[in-house]
Amino acid sequence: TTLFRSQNALLPHPGFIKEVLPESFIFYRPKDIVSGDFYWIGKEDPFVWVAAVDATGHGVPGAFISLLGFNLMNSILKENKGIRPSEMLDLLNQGFSERLFKSYEEDALKDSMDLSLCRINFQDRSLEYAGAYNPLWVARKGEMVIRKADKLSIGSFLEYPDRHYTNHEFTLEKRDMIYLFSDGFADQFGGPKEKKFMYKQLKKTLLAGSDKEPNTQLNILEQKYLKWKGDSEQIDDVLVIGIKV
Repeated sequence: TTLFRSQNALLPHPGFIKEVLPESFIFYRPKDIVSGDFYWIGKEDPFVWVAAVDATGHGVPGAFISLLGFNLMNSILKENKGIRPSEMLDLLNQGFSERLFKSYEEDALKDSMDLSLCRINFQDRSLEYAGAYNPLWVARKGEMVIRKADKLSIGSFLEYPDRHYTNHEFTLEKRDMIYLFSDGFADQFGGPKEKKFMYKQLKKTLLAGSDKEPNTQLNILEQKYLKWKGDSEQIDDVLVIGIKV
């Protein structure tokens, strides 16, 4: 499908990812051919920007929302030099809400995106993060440090024009492991009792592998997911990004 091709063309090129995030993995498993989840990576020296984004729905509606989100993020970064993650989310929320409202009006309030967004400077090991519902996890020496997101979806600007996103600043240490994700992994049904995987188990799984090389971590996650899911249906797009400092 054309939508599938255009969505695939949007995702960052593997060569570019390797260049800006040499020690990283992306576990990405769309539920349908096209996906509501996507990852976005931008570069603005000395920063690397990374986002894990979850648009409402999956399949074709989710993919249309994700195309809009992807293009907006690119243009916001291009037009606003030195912008911070919270400011990026504020502009994204406004631009996304206004464009959707123009297209659909009464349905516009149903469409939204949740995401975690980071701006990383690997030279001085500083990280800034802002999130819409999706947190940031950093594994450090066997502990998971968590930065919570704002409970404010991208797409809620027309309802809450005065609300803004919080900018979190974080100093990274060597060998820290940064994780960004959508809710697809934690929400997957499976296991012996056909229950959700849950965030608690995801945290445990990521922590257990956090000192390993990113490729090994990717394999562990893949195996864990497939084993848990078993014969159950995949219920949502799945996205987990891991970055070693």
